[in-house]
Amino acid sequence: VEDAATSTDVLIAEVASHVGADAVRESTAVDFVDGVRPRLVVEPRTQEGLAAALGWATSRTLTIGVRGGGTKLQWGGNVGPVDLLVLTGSLNSLVKHRYGDLTATVEAGATLSSINAALANHDQWLPMDPPWSDRATIGGIVATNDSGPSRHRHGAPRDLIIGCNLVLSDGQIAKSGGIVVKNVAGYDLARLLTGSFGCLAVITSATFKLAPRAPSS
Repeated sequence: VEDAATSTDVLIAEVASHVGADAVRESTAVDFVDGVRPRLVVEPRTQEGLAAALGWATSRTLTIGVRGGGTKLQWGGNVGPVDLLVLTGSLNSLVKHRYGDLTATVEAGATLSSINAALANHDQWLPMDPPWSDRATIGGIVATNDSGPSRHRHGAPRDLIIGCNLVLSDGQIAKSGGIVVKNVAGYDLARLLTGSFGCLAVITSATFKLAPRAPSS
C-alpha cells in the first residue's frame, strides 16, 4: 500500500541513487508490455547496476518485468501490473571470443545478429537462427529457449549454453558453469534458466559453444 501511494517522481529519485539518473525514467507508450504500462523504466549500464535496481525493487515490494528486444512479449502467460521494467539493451557487448576453443561470452542485451557479425571475423558463429535475429537479444533467446531450423543440426540454446552470469530478484549476483565446453563445476543453473521465461533470475551474460562457418559456395 505504501509503494502504491508513493509518487513516481519519488521512486525515480530512489532508484536513480542506485543506477544513475540517466538510466531511469518514467514509462512511455513504447514501454507497454502486453497492454500493461509500467510505472518506471530502468536500463542499467552494468551487471552491478542491474543488481542494485532489482534489490531496490524487491525491498520496495515492487513487481518487476524484464525486456530485451521485445520480440517474444506475447509468449507465456498474461502479464500483471508492472512497477519496474528493466531493459537489458545497454548490456550488449561481446565480452570474450575464445576462437581457439570455439566458445564466446556475450552480454544478454546484445542482438544475435550483432554477435554473429563480430564472430564472423574468425569464421565462426553462434548457431542459432530464431525469428527476428536482428532484434532478438541473447537473454531473450535463452530465456525462451527459442530456436530455428539449425536446431536439428546444432541443438537448441539449452544445448549450446555452457555457463552464465545472473542476478536474483533480491539483487544477488551469481554465476554458473564455465567458459570451456568440458566443464563439470557446480549445478547447471544455465540450463535451468534456459526456457524459464525470466521467472527465476535475470541473465546478464552467457557463454556458448560456437560452430565454424561453412565455406561460401
